[in-house]
Amino acid sequence: MRYHVPRIVPLINPLMHRLIGLGLRLGPRSAPMILLRIQGRRTGEPRTTAVNIFERDGVRYVVGTFGETDWVRNLRAAREAILIERGRQVAVDAVELPIEDAAPVLHDALKPFLGTRFGSQALRSYYDVGPGAPPAAYLDEARRHPVFELRPQRAA
Repeated sequence: MRYHVPRIVPLINPLMHRLIGLGLRLGPRSAPMILLRIQGRRTGEPRTTAVNIFERDGVRYVVGTFGETDWVRNLRAAREAILIERGRQVAVDAVELPIEDAAPVLHDALKPFLGTRFGSQALRSYYDVGPGAPPAAYLDEARRHPVFELRPQRAA
């Protein structure tokens, strides 16, 4: 299934980039927004997008909420990125998780949102899970929504 990025996203992205770049903390505490800078797979030019970062057991993840978008394809090709958060830049290696490993991460990432009326409604267009969905439902979602583990790069 191919998802469409909501029309408002490209319109508000420049504002989000500016606010996040200024160090403002946006998004919920469980999934703050950051800037993700990735080398373009075709042009080699840096591409920056605002994404939510999820932390689980001290490990950071990013989820392709809208499915196979350009940033997902770029991250898959580059396998590394720069996280920009509150004025700091951190180089990371991006490892796409196998579906079996991605499903529990996706469950934990979505759980706080699915527990609220607004969050549940907002996610309904992109995820076929609700509060209390069985683990198998998250396996299906992980097939449609890539999950990347973001590992800090070690200094060379």
